[in-house]
Amino acid sequence: MAKRIAEAIIDKQQWLDELADVIQPVINKAFESGGEAGKIVKDFLNGVWLGHPLHPAITDVPVGAWTIAQLLDIVSAARGDDDGLDRASDIALGAGILGAVGSAVTGITDWSDVGGSQRRMGLAHGLMNSVGLVFNLTSLMLRTGGDKNSRGLARSLSAIGYLTSASAAYVGGEMVFNLGTSVSRNAWKEGPTKYTDAGAVEDLKEGEMVKFTVKNDSVVMVEDEHGIHAFGGTCSHLGCGLWKGKLEGHTVTCQCHGSQFDITNGNVLHGPATDPLPAYEVRKYGGRLQVRMEST
Repeated sequence: MAKRIAEAIIDKQQWLDELADVIQPVINKAFESGGEAGKIVKDFLNGVWLGHPLHPAITDVPVGAWTIAQLLDIVSAARGDDDGLDRASDIALGAGILGAVGSAVTGITDWSDVGGSQRRMGLAHGLMNSVGLVFNLTSLMLRTGGDKNSRGLARSLSAIGYLTSASAAYVGGEMVFNLGTSVSRNAWKEGPTKYTDAGAVEDLKEGEMVKFTVKNDSVVMVEDEHGIHAFGGTCSHLGCGLWKGKLEGHTVTCQCHGSQFDITNGNVLHGPATDPLPAYEVRKYGGRLQVRMEST
């Protein structure tokens, strides 16, 4: 199937990769230089505390506020300039600008850990939104400048900004729904609900991660003094194999983007992943290991 138009056009823009190669390391270095505090800030912006990415939730603020601003502008213009409606429109425009800043910060944080088409699409999405924000900022300055004769131009600029941001939102939709950006790689895993054979007990190695395949899904087990811990082997962020990661105590770190999980329950300790791993109950039966997914 041919690529969708937006993705096909953006994928041809090699300069996006060149620009991303400059921007991404700067963002990641900024978080890394903050040490533990940098991790906490990044986790907050990624939405680890929320259980899913924070960015899409915040984007509702500028989209909603700017939509209201456009409606108020249209009604005010139709009435021959209504001062009350104009003030309300200005407030809505300003609220949308504040929301757009928060949306940009969270979006940049999520984008800093993606590559390939997702990275190109994400950068195009961000640049388009930046252009829309500039139009809206300019419009707000004209609205608050005290010159009533500039009201018409201000409305035109915010309308252009709105259409630009709407186009950027379309690209964002392509990223999520067609490329799977920010979608948990474990979203459709629901079992097994009954104990199912995974492998031989003798395959376990004390204190080491061992990968087993259960009904076509990867399950990783670790045996230590506390028993046997079993968790989903696919990182929920972008699908990397966690058995290739680093194990320290009860913490496994994904080798791809540094997401950290608690192997005893699958909970996210640090992002960019926001969705927990599937956790499994384990039993030994006749020299075999059997697992079933823990009920939530």
